[in-house]
Amino acid sequence: MNKPNNPPGKMGLPRALELLNALIDHMINDEGGHARRVIETLLNVGFTAEELADDFCFSAGDIEDVLNEEGRCDG
Repeated sequence: MNKPNNPPGKMGLPRALELLNALIDHMINDEGGHARRVIETLLNVGFTAEELADDFCFSAGDIEDVLNEEGRCDG
């Protein structure tokens, strides 16, 4: 239920990031802890390498490995 000062459809950025982090954690758990598989999926849906490293704390080395395996240059 919405709080009086929080109209529907007005989710704040902190809450959106909290939920996005929860979804990413769930994805990693579903992949048996294999973050590289999740990195590949996230890159494919439009995340940038910088976003994954800077905003979601993925290992820069893992991101680079995934990009090299795919022959991508999304750096």
